[in-house]
Amino acid sequence: NDDGQNDIFMPVFDFIPREYKMFIYDRSGKILFQSTDPQTGWDGYLNSRGIAPSGVYVYHIEYQSYNGIRQVDTGTVTLVNP
Repeated sequence: NDDGQNDIFMPVFDFIPREYKMFIYDRSGKILFQSTDPQTGWDGYLNSRGIAPSGVYVYHIEYQSYNGIRQVDTGTVTLVNP
């Protein structure tokens, strides 16, 4: 809602990942968002189709940590539209 609080979903790192991929999926498994830039997060929009409906979405993040270990994090994010 552009109030400056929780408007963008993205991980917070205390280092710059060597490799990085983030995906957001809908309930059917369709990719709604993807990024290879750890500074670019999902704003809840579906490209040219407008804002995504309120609901639960799956995130999948792959990255290589500062010590070279590959990490994978998967979970859900809830989008609430005003």
